[in-house]
Amino acid sequence: MAVSACIACRPNKHLSSSTVLLHVRLGTHACSFYQDQLALAERHLTSLVSDADSALGLLSTLASSFRAVNAQTSSFRVRCEDLISEQHRLKRLANDVGTDLHYYAYLEGAMRRLNSPGAGKLVEDVEFSGILGNLDACVEFMTKHVRLSNHRKQFLLF
Repeated sequence: MAVSACIACRPNKHLSSSTVLLHVRLGTHACSFYQDQLALAERHLTSLVSDADSALGLLSTLASSFRAVNAQTSSFRVRCEDLISEQHRLKRLANDVGTDLHYYAYLEGAMRRLNSPGAGKLVEDVEFSGILGNLDACVEFMTKHVRLSNHRKQFLLF
């Protein structure tokens, strides 16, 4: 019988009776075609499994790269926040220094006006009370900031 000669169609518990019946009706040619189709399907499925394994490998590499980028981004964000905090601190310090410097700048101009020839007439001028008010503000500033490096010298000037 031709059925027992074909390895793929040999009756066993995995083959349906319709497969065996097909072999009996169509002969060895159909069995060969069926075997070719099975081999093609096996190659196709092997290729799919290989592609899936490659895709999983790529996804694993991508996930690893994402974790590395995420860690670097977090570190970069922390450094940027530190830099922004430092920038704000320096900006406040610069504003404070600029604010404090105006006392020294004013003193220099007031001293020139008071020590210039004809300064006695300045007392009669309306601006004199403004000069005294500004000098009082300078003295008050120096009284509040005794820790300045040249405090004693500047205070004597005021």
